[in-house]
Amino acid sequence: MKRTGIITLLTDFGIKDFYVAAMKASILSVNEEVRIVDITHNIERGNIEEGAYTLLNVYSDFPPGTIHVAVVDPSVGGKRRQLIIQTNNYLFIGPDNGLLYPLAEKDAIKRTVEISNTEYMRLPVSDTFHGRDVFAPAAAWLSNGVDISEFGPEVMDIRVLEFEKPEYKDGKLYLKAVNIDIFGNITTNAGKDFIMSLNKKLPARIKIQSMDICCGRKYSDVKKGELVCYWNSSGMFEIAANCGSAAEILSLKRSDNIIIQF
Repeated sequence: MKRTGIITLLTDFGIKDFYVAAMKASILSVNEEVRIVDITHNIERGNIEEGAYTLLNVYSDFPPGTIHVAVVDPSVGGKRRQLIIQTNNYLFIGPDNGLLYPLAEKDAIKRTVEISNTEYMRLPVSDTFHGRDVFAPAAAWLSNGVDISEFGPEVMDIRVLEFEKPEYKDGKLYLKAVNIDIFGNITTNAGKDFIMSLNKKLPARIKIQSMDICCGRKYSDVKKGELVCYWNSSGMFEIAANCGSAAEILSLKRSDNIIIQF
């Protein structure tokens, strides 16, 4: 796999403290020429599912050969393994807690190794900051062309994380709010493929929590402050408000259940 020289970072560290800068310093100490892209550092603390969902929606927008580092690691220092996963087009680095599974599985896993070779770590390794001491240096050495077999033994199984699937019964869709963005747009766990599997298409209007909502293509299909449903840029069913917050209007938060009546 040809390396692009791009390393992305996704964490739940926030931006108030020095943690993200320390990870970047660890990378640059090995390879000063690498390009580092911040996906986000505002994943909810310890929310592995949110981290996996976020990376799943953006990893393939990067050129093949990009190295993705994801650190949402509430069990840091525990028994969970530290992984490098090579897929058809990318390299993923992070803890073996399910965080890497959905995206690695989507791009087809070719090889997985456990990071155990201290030659490619920042020493001494902190028990609580593997992002800086293990994952970041591994990414840097990979960007320098080191093969993943040099980092440790091959792993034949990784921790599986499955997203909750939508359901359809008795004329109703049972969905979950998998993400609420900064605008208050609510992304659900229903994609176009699921709706097509029901041999259905979205009607002009639907009901959510007894509210009559327009099904459109964009925010401006409704008046300011009104709700609209559409397929978002990732092909998922989303609820938004034109110049407003759908989450506030519907009093919904991430992981809440949503029932849609056709």
